[in-house]
Amino acid sequence: MDSANLLKLKNTLLEIAPEKKFALAFSAGVDSTILLNVAVLMGFDVLAVTFNTNLTSRMISISNAKNVAEELGVKHITLDIDVMSDENINCNSKLRCYYCKSKMFSALKKLANENGYSILCDGTNADDLLEYRPGLKAKDECGVLSPIAMASLTKTELREIGNELGLEIAKKPSSPCLLTRFPYGTTVTNEMLETVESGEQLIKDAGFEACRLRVHGNVARIELPIDRLADFVNNSEKQTKLISDIKALGFDYVTVDLEGLRSGSMDI
Repeated sequence: MDSANLLKLKNTLLEIAPEKKFALAFSAGVDSTILLNVAVLMGFDVLAVTFNTNLTSRMISISNAKNVAEELGVKHITLDIDVMSDENINCNSKLRCYYCKSKMFSALKKLANENGYSILCDGTNADDLLEYRPGLKAKDECGVLSPIAMASLTKTELREIGNELGLEIAKKPSSPCLLTRFPYGTTVTNEMLETVESGEQLIKDAGFEACRLRVHGNVARIELPIDRLADFVNNSEKQTKLISDIKALGFDYVTVDLEGLRSGSMDI
């Protein structure tokens, strides 16, 4: 028997897409992957669209999305979106997310309409609505619906659905836009994004899957879950090597944030 939360999500999908057909902005992250799996279980015809930008981990977004879509038998299209040439985005202003999502969702809408899909969806959850997310305005302007948020499901509740369905993705940490690693007002280049991605991969390779590498000029600030800080601090060999490897990326100083890993720590 389905849990109450899974039933809520299924009912919401049927309400917004009674013909059981929609196009999905599919990042292959936790939210959109669980949503896609539920839709497929319900027999929905889904067009999964993944945006190819430099703003999310290349190891997650493109190859992963293709593999998941293929396993589920879902039509998948990759859209190349050049967002970093837009000064409204690469200046990392507080409205960068609005301009970025406008580009992506406008392209999604055009592609979906060309392929016969009139309903657009994304993986926004109820927690997202409580945070500073200017991209939500762009989502609404482009007519993109958010079934998870509309079902009032939080990130934790969605992961519970993923576990209920036996999905490995439910145990994976989130991987938000790489621009969130820089202070607002910092002009960001593709090379800087690649440096952050490389740094975070070093941290993951050291055994800390959930992490962020925040950049403050020549200072790299590592965020780890509070309950993993001791593992890092008490392992001098691992600590020394990781600091050395991150400095080799071009940083003069490497720090560990004692407040731990948290969403939106740059929103100050």
